[in-house]
Amino acid sequence: MQKYLVWLFLSLWVLLVACSALPASTPSPLPLATVPEQTAVPQPTLSPTAAPTLRPTRTPSATPSATATPSATPTLEPTAVPTGVSDAAVFLTNLTWQWVAFLDPAAGPQEIAEPARYALRLEADGRVLIQADCHTIGGTYSLTAGGIVISPDPLTEADCPADSLAGQFVQRLSGAVLWFMAGDDLLFDLAADSGGMRFRRADPSAATDFEQNQVVAEEDTAVIEGGAIRLQVQGVAHSFAWRAIQAGPLVPAHILVTFDGENSEEVVANNGRRLYIFPAQEYQDLVGIAAASEVSRLQGLIQAADGRSDPPPSLMPLLPPPFRLMDRWVQFADLDFTQGAGVRYVADTPNRQAIGPWTNETTAYYYQGLSNDGRFYVSLIWPVRTDALPDTFEKATDDVKAQSTNAATYDAYLRDTQDLLNSLPPSAWKLDLRKLDALIASLALQ
Repeated sequence: MQKYLVWLFLSLWVLLVACSALPASTPSPLPLATVPEQTAVPQPTLSPTAAPTLRPTRTPSATPSATATPSATPTLEPTAVPTGVSDAAVFLTNLTWQWVAFLDPAAGPQEIAEPARYALRLEADGRVLIQADCHTIGGTYSLTAGGIVISPDPLTEADCPADSLAGQFVQRLSGAVLWFMAGDDLLFDLAADSGGMRFRRADPSAATDFEQNQVVAEEDTAVIEGGAIRLQVQGVAHSFAWRAIQAGPLVPAHILVTFDGENSEEVVANNGRRLYIFPAQEYQDLVGIAAASEVSRLQGLIQAADGRSDPPPSLMPLLPPPFRLMDRWVQFADLDFTQGAGVRYVADTPNRQAIGPWTNETTAYYYQGLSNDGRFYVSLIWPVRTDALPDTFEKATDDVKAQSTNAATYDAYLRDTQDLLNSLPPSAWKLDLRKLDALIASLALQ
């Protein structure tokens, strides 16, 4: 019985060993483990074959984008940021820009009520012309593709209206550091995040004196040119402008020169500083004896200039024809200009009473000249003053009023006053008479 149990136990053990050995002895798991590696090999070969089948559907979409790129680039180049000064100049120079808004960083855009009063013009030669309300000044500028530096000349002493922004305009221009275009408008960024300025091109149909014929003195440059007129203004003004004036009932078409941006109509109305270039014969033909007598009087003075040692005793010529005879004058001198000759004198006529005290209020420097060919009559009128005269009738002393308004004593008063004024040196006048002489001497009609 015991032997039978041992044999049964051994049989069961052999059977268990045999059954447990079957999975361990089967070699198939190892080869199966390599199958994925072998089946994975064809997949890379499948993916390359699949890729070409996908690309044709993508290639057409990619091809247009590739062809679109060259067409997009040229459209940007002309209007994008210029690459140098020559490119930038195309956008800015030789155009008149009017100030339309100040871009306040705190309060936002502030519109300029009358943009035409504030204009800017960058000349291709590096000069800048600035119309700051009643001031017309010059200066210089430097330009890069996106940067700008403007150096305006000082403002003149002209009195602008109470609402003028002239000082702010010039100050902000001097603070400009960057420029860029916004549509058709020109914008300046100011230094230290202090704001910006927006400009718009002036309407060409509304051309102004500034836009057409403005000429600005450049620092120490003595001679400046402007179209048909050449003048040396250094020492007497910062700039001059000339314009053609249409013929009127008593005056032919002519050239009127004004200074420092002063309004031409106001200058004429208020007897301000101005220079006329009249066609001599046309004036005489139109007005007749009133103009012909003035031209003839000037011709006689010019002919007698050689060897003259004393002032002439005659009346002085003046165009436009005066309302009164030019019989109260001093500081006479013969004076030539580049293409002609003439005379200069100081007088308080024609804007005075028949008799009365000589005052600064009605005193001016006059130059009357003729071109050598006789075609042009030159007439400069420039108010001057001296401490030797009272400013107005009201400021004259009682003795002067009494003597100058009494017909019995008037001649003695006038003689004494003329002797006093003739004894004054040129520097005793404001403006110095020698500076005005230099202005006339530089005049050239081109």
